[in-house]
Amino acid sequence: MGDQRARQRKYFLFCLACCIISSIGLGGCLYYPEKWKSEEHLALSKYYLEKGNFKASLKESQTALELFPRLLGDQALFQIGLAHAHPDNPDQNLQNSKAAFQKLVKDYPNSNLRTQAELWIIQFRRVQALETKLNTKKKEIDKLQDRMKKNQAQNKKLQKEYLQKIKAHEKEIRELKNNIKRLKEIDLKIDEKKRKAIH
Repeated sequence: MGDQRARQRKYFLFCLACCIISSIGLGGCLYYPEKWKSEEHLALSKYYLEKGNFKASLKESQTALELFPRLLGDQALFQIGLAHAHPDNPDQNLQNSKAAFQKLVKDYPNSNLRTQAELWIIQFRRVQALETKLNTKKKEIDKLQDRMKKNQAQNKKLQKEYLQKIKAHEKEIRELKNNIKRLKEIDLKIDEKKRKAIH
């Protein structure tokens, strides 16, 4: 009786093990076609990225991310980040690129792409800091140019005023010279009259 129970228990455990193994096997079979499709999309994404077709690369990466996010999501996000950040991309979007790399770091902490993604994020922070400095310098330059324009306008105004004053002084000098000339003529006439009166 004890042997029969032991056999039944062994049989039950054997059936349970078979069920578990077959469910794992079937589950794996169900996921592999999706994984292969995702890998195919990732391969196409890399190909399009190399060829400079950034929209197609992003589309393929997004498809791979949606199909199999658990195992290939980190690679898909990395490709998305690269496509958005590529310098030849006419629709380059560093914010979207940074967001993709940050999502990779957050959602896939054990990914072998994590270190590279973190390096990209550091570079984005450096670029952002440089852009902030550049914008500050541009604002300073704009202020200086405004100040210079105002100074030029003031200088022109002062120059105009000085020219008017110079012209007014020149006119006064001409008038004084004319007055001196008239006075000399008058003096000469008076001297002549005195001489005539004496003689």
